[in-house]
Amino acid sequence: GALIKQCSGKLDIVADTKFKLNKADTNVIEVIKLKLLVRKSIQAGDKISGRHGNKGVISRVVLAADMPYMADGTPIDVVLNPLSVPSRMNLGQVLETHLGLISYKWGLEFKHILKLHDQLNSNDSVIELARLKLSELYPDSDFSCCDAVSIMEIVRETCEGARFAC
Repeated sequence: GALIKQCSGKLDIVADTKFKLNKADTNVIEVIKLKLLVRKSIQAGDKISGRHGNKGVISRVVLAADMPYMADGTPIDVVLNPLSVPSRMNLGQVLETHLGLISYKWGLEFKHILKLHDQLNSNDSVIELARLKLSELYPDSDFSCCDAVSIMEIVRETCEGARFAC
């Protein structure tokens, strides 16, 4: 009870619950073990791991305003030591990082097309621009037979980022 009160508001989910009947103890009917996950913010010195088997230690946490940013003003999430990339990153991580950034950039372009479409009230030139950009992104697909509603639906889905399969 005291642990739950202490962690109220921070409690995320119950990760594992086990019910066990112990025959050796006659006084104990059930032993209940709960494992609780608590969300905590990352601090310097915390060890983290990725899904590719990599692990590392947080050296410092800085404010978003103090982080470097790209030419368009987009802040950078993580700064890596360049010496650690060839020795510690595998191909999956490198592809995931680069394709994620490319997907984000394509999403920005499609958000711009969607904004133009809404401002110009379904202008045919915007639909053609969307077809052209979709053909650039997916060169093996033919978008010439799709109507305007289908094209704009694909654009709306792609606004969250382009999907890649490796």
